[in-house]
Amino acid sequence: MLIDLTGKRFGKLIVIERDFAEREKNKTPHWKCICDCGIVKSVSGKSLRGGFTKFCQNCIDVAFKGKRFDRLVVIKKTEEYCPTQGYYWECKCDCGNICFAPRNRLENGQKKSCGCMQKDGHTALRHGMSKTRIWRAWQNMFVRCKYECSIGYSIYGGRGITVCEEWQEFEPFYDWALSNGYEEHLTIDRIDVNGNYEPSNCRWATRIEQQRNKRNNFMITHNDETKCLAEWADILGFNYKTIWQRMSKGKTFIEAISK
Repeated sequence: MLIDLTGKRFGKLIVIERDFAEREKNKTPHWKCICDCGIVKSVSGKSLRGGFTKFCQNCIDVAFKGKRFDRLVVIKKTEEYCPTQGYYWECKCDCGNICFAPRNRLENGQKKSCGCMQKDGHTALRHGMSKTRIWRAWQNMFVRCKYECSIGYSIYGGRGITVCEEWQEFEPFYDWALSNGYEEHLTIDRIDVNGNYEPSNCRWATRIEQQRNKRNNFMITHNDETKCLAEWADILGFNYKTIWQRMSKGKTFIEAISK
């Protein structure tokens, strides 16, 4: 049964009414929505309910203006369009020149200047690591902390999580990573999940360790140590579900682990 979304808010979008014309073209239910900026757009119900679409393209473009990427500052979106790269953006370089680049090349670090870096004796990417996993880890920190259009923004940048000044450049982050246990199978994890990305609050962890450091985990203090329930289960040799079921019936943690 179709859920009526009329009047509901999803991010900056408020649903106005069903869009039957778009439904005929896409074969899926679509809804006309008005953005806080005044733009009306059609969005599928699946994208709205799944949290995939929260703004209109205009809001995304406005947020992109004025952003700095190394020597370049974004000025405005142009009419020039490439099927594989998208629209090109006009940028002003620190040297005073104007140049143009697609958004993805700016965000992934492939375009950092109008070309003056090469003339100054630098390569566009001095470290030559733009295709490595550690580079992507560094880039992804900024994406989820800075860009509202990113999927994880609401639980990172939207909560005030930022990247420290020291890590605004890749090289210091790279040096810290190698000195603090970086390995290809590990991911960067904030020790205090409410803290920022900075050397004193970050570590390299396995996926399991990251999962156990989430805000919604059930934390238990036992013998003056605080760990999530799943970790205590592993340490004490118990089945996690068994402990959880016993505690859900009103037993204390000590009672739940008593055989």
